[in-house]
Amino acid sequence: MKKSGKPKAEVKARFKIVADSGKFAFTAGSTEILKALAHTTTALMSSAGSQIKGHVVHSTGNELWILGYSSDTFAACRIDKAECSTPGSFAFGQQTLSGLVKGRGDMSFAYSRGVVEFKSVKGTYTGSVPTQQLTDEVAQLLAATLSSEGSTSASLPRELISVLREGVACTAVSDVFDSQPLLSYITLNSGRIAVSSFDKHHFGMFEAKVADKELKFEVALPSRHFTIIDKIASEGGVSFSVRPDCLRVHSESFILVLPTCQTDAKNFTLMRDYIKELGDPTFRAELNLSDLSKVISNLIVLNVDNAKSIMEIRWAAGSKKLVAAFSTTNGSASDSVKIRVPDSSDAICVKLDPRILKDLISLSGTGEASFITVGNVMMLTVQTRSGKARLACALSS
Repeated sequence: MKKSGKPKAEVKARFKIVADSGKFAFTAGSTEILKALAHTTTALMSSAGSQIKGHVVHSTGNELWILGYSSDTFAACRIDKAECSTPGSFAFGQQTLSGLVKGRGDMSFAYSRGVVEFKSVKGTYTGSVPTQQLTDEVAQLLAATLSSEGSTSASLPRELISVLREGVACTAVSDVFDSQPLLSYITLNSGRIAVSSFDKHHFGMFEAKVADKELKFEVALPSRHFTIIDKIASEGGVSFSVRPDCLRVHSESFILVLPTCQTDAKNFTLMRDYIKELGDPTFRAELNLSDLSKVISNLIVLNVDNAKSIMEIRWAAGSKKLVAAFSTTNGSASDSVKIRVPDSSDAICVKLDPRILKDLISLSGTGEASFITVGNVMMLTVQTRSGKARLACALSS
């Protein structure tokens, strides 16, 4: 990732984690423990599948946190209403902790030499369990990654993040054939933001102007990361920052560090350059996306086996409707949508994979759009709240 602009000052470390922690104790509610554990685990699983490596309970001396990490993603969630007075840390098994505290109300814990003793504040429930190993390497990695943004980070204004999320949402095409995760390529330069995502069959491209003309960066992230960011950002009081190796989302009670991806520099401008080289459209029309979406959704059910198939899109000169027709071994169907076309337009008949078209329409919204064909490409152009999105796919022969 490339980044420039005003760096943010070094932030004092929040977490000082050591592998061989001394004795420490804390009291916390089971509901609050389970909530923090669930938030941390969900963030890690959304980013990294099921490859979670571990969890750590960490006391700063006045706050209690649950930390989690995978091979490249880190999360931390504060346990609300917890009481602690001494710093300390220990690693634990997710299922063990959640199972021991579930439905138990307030509980007290005391850690010493690899064992945690626990008991209910009210009642006779008590016990002890061994902790998992917390190595020096993991302790240092967690402290360095979660504690501070560092002198090389740049803060992202909330308005910019809003536009960025909008751009990702309307361009995050899916791999409809192999279900592999695709990247979102994000560029900010001279007050213009561009977001694109693509595979060899289709792409999405978003462009918008933003107020910040000084901040510059390029970052490639899996599109699925923004599902997590949306959940966190909805809570309010959230800040964002970028470093060369990660995007950091943080609030007073939650921290999420998501990895960026190394990629060829040309990928950041590949779709923009491709669009410029397409030339003039051979056909252009204006239509309503809600109408088109309804037609495609009905027709595609005939593709029961999700197999390779061809949908025909045609328009006869002088007509006021665009026709979509689909035929498989399971049956055939056709319908039309109203369009507005220039009087001089020539008739067209193009073919494309309905699975790809459905994916593009799912991103395009429900308003008005420009429908064009140019060369071997079909493209929808949509005006969004902040900018313009173009969604395109290759035509079938």
